[in-house]
Amino acid sequence: MPVVPITTRLHPHPATPCLAVAAINVELSLAADGALLLRYALTGQLGTLAIPAPCPAAFTDGLWQHTCLEAFIGAADGPAYREYNFSPSGAWAVYDFDAYRARNLAYQPADTPSIVLTHSPDALCLEARTRSLVADRPLADRPDGGNRNPRRRNQLLGAGPP
Repeated sequence: MPVVPITTRLHPHPATPCLAVAAINVELSLAADGALLLRYALTGQLGTLAIPAPCPAAFTDGLWQHTCLEAFIGAADGPAYREYNFSPSGAWAVYDFDAYRARNLAYQPADTPSIVLTHSPDALCLEARTRSLVADRPLADRPDGGNRNPRRRNQLLGAGPP
């Protein structure tokens, strides 16, 4: 059964508004091979932003403190979730949580996400693809049996963790 992409408009955190960004939209979908696909589109006066220079793709801790695009995705049947951080530079981070802010420090992503960036002074598009959603330990395969929160079926949140 094909998966219909989910598209939503994101909003900056109220504590850190950015007048240069008029809109942020994200599309989430699954590829035929099960990879997670995220496409972020920003519009506005982006020439005034400090877009980081390209660098080799590498896990980089702390991206959430700077210019990055995030996704928080959890299973419907438990408190576990993954946090994805993608920088326009090509740096990335994927974190695994067993519950809200309870990070699984033993987690190692199954792959290096691919990040493709296109931008101009008034538009930026970041496309990220990762298999870490399905290739490593599934979110529902947790010690708690995965029966705590039925409302969180593959949620995509833009303002903070679920």
